[in-house]
Amino acid sequence: MTARQQTGAAQIDFTASGRRTKNLLEAQGVDKQLGGRRLFAGLDLVLRPGTRLGLAGSNGSGKTTLLRIMNGEIAPDAGAVERADGLRVVYFDQNRQQLDPQVTLRRALAAEGDSVIYRDQVVHVAGWAKRFLFRPSSSKRPWDGSPAASRRAC
Repeated sequence: MTARQQTGAAQIDFTASGRRTKNLLEAQGVDKQLGGRRLFAGLDLVLRPGTRLGLAGSNGSGKTTLLRIMNGEIAPDAGAVERADGLRVVYFDQNRQQLDPQVTLRRALAAEGDSVIYRDQVVHVAGWAKRFLFRPSSSKRPWDGSPAASRRAC
């Protein structure tokens, strides 16, 4: 038998990584109330790599609260949320409190260089900003967080 004709099986053990699931986040039976008002109850949610989630609803309906529960910032009243080890959730709150008004859009998107990594691909920061409908001229201006700045940037 030649070397080309020989077959074999590789013995690869993935348990050493400690990762128990392909799920990035799993919520089971999540309930939350604020101010005596039920925002959601019995919520089940699974996010896997490549999943996109959109939240729509009126002001005060619990969208931000759900994001904060998913991020581990606040606890649900009932149920459980399990996040994959090393999961990093990134979002900007609706009041933009995390943004430094003196930092330019370019630095807010790419703090240390001229590119971002998206789905294992290098994307120039100008192209990345364009995906979010920012004008090229807005990339070097400080972001003051005002509604007028929002309109100027888009």
